[in-house]
This record gives sequence, structure tokens and C-alpha cells, in this order.
Amino acid sequence: MLASSRLIAALLSLAQLFVMPLKAETREEWIKLGERVHGGFGSFIPVGIRIGLDALQRLDAKPRELTVTFYTGARSPCPCFADGIMIATSASPGQGTLEVAREKAPPGVLALVIIKHRKSGSTLKYTVSESWLPKLGAWNRTLDPAGRYDEVMKAEGLLKWCHDPSAPIIVHARPGRRTVCCAQTIVGPPAKAGEYPATAGQVRALRHSAMANT
Repeated sequence: MLASSRLIAALLSLAQLFVMPLKAETREEWIKLGERVHGGFGSFIPVGIRIGLDALQRLDAKPRELTVTFYTGARSPCPCFADGIMIATSASPGQGTLEVAREKAPPGVLALVIIKHRKSGSTLKYTVSESWLPKLGAWNRTLDPAGRYDEVMKAEGLLKWCHDPSAPIIVHARPGRRTVCCAQTIVGPPAKAGEYPATAGQVRALRHSAMANT
């Protein structure tokens, strides 16, 4: 309830996003927007921004063309990632395009995000493992907002993604138990905000690919 109230209250601050080109955003502008919407710029906010920008690129979408369902993990202090996704994609509760689900993400998952293109129906699933929680917390304690943004944007393996929303989600490996995860790992930052290596053709091919076992 608290998270939903905060998201709804943030809508007034999002009005300018609907006319601003996302590719023109600088690190400083993302930090300013994140602080205005969320009230601060902890390390979870740039994770959400990175997810949102990546989804826009992979789904060949414009702002306001995506719907987002966010599931927070049991160990997550708050669904703060959702605010970052919101400012990157312009999906919002007021438009009925962003929902923070009541259900929790599966064990071992800090955040689970389902992002769907409203016109094409193409869908992406993103997961962030709980194993990143100590590092995200350390960045909050030791870095300023610019440092947190930089570390998140270049962190290799931070996000897992796949095209099949029914595919198994990344979880912690346990002795004697084989786990499965989303097939693709985002291994590095974009060349600049909004630019990621996947092409539309690669997206179409991956949509039909089998999910990998680990």
C-alpha cells in the first residue's frame, strides 16, 4: 500500500518526462529525475533505469508503449527499482501501465520485472538475484549518487533477461540441485544512455530460442 501511494504521488513529477527524449538524458539528469520522483537516489533507482532503457531498446519501443509488472523480493527493503523503471519507460500507475504486484518474487530473487510491448505483445522478463544485495548496499553506504549510477550501469551480470515470461527464473544454486535461469545476461553498460547491442533481428531470433540450463 505504501509503495503504491508513493508511486501515485510521483505522477505529478513525471509530467515532463512524456515530452523529453530519453536518449538525450545525461547521468546528472537521471539523478535529478530519480531524486524528484523517489526522494533520493539509492542504488536501486539506477538498476530500474537500466532495466527500463534496456527494455525500450530490445522491444524497439518508445516511452509509454510498455506495460510493467514488478514483483519485489522478500529480502528487498522496498520496491524502489519500480521508480527507476517508471522514469525510464514513462509507464505509470496513473496510466494503468505499471503495477507493483502483491505477490512476492520467488526465493533468491531480489526483483522480478515483466515488461510487455503494448502493440506487438512482445514480452521480456528481467531478474536481479539476491546475491547482489550486499554490493548494492555497499554502494549506498560508500558512494554518492553519481558513483552509484556509474557502478550500476557498468556492473556485469547484474541483470538476467529472457523473452519467455513463463521461463524459469534465476535462483541461487544449491548443492545437488541444478538451477535454470533466463538465457541472456546483460554483461556491460550501453555505449551511452539508451544504446544496447541487441538488434531487432536478434530479439526476434531469441524470442524462439530455448532457455538455458546452468
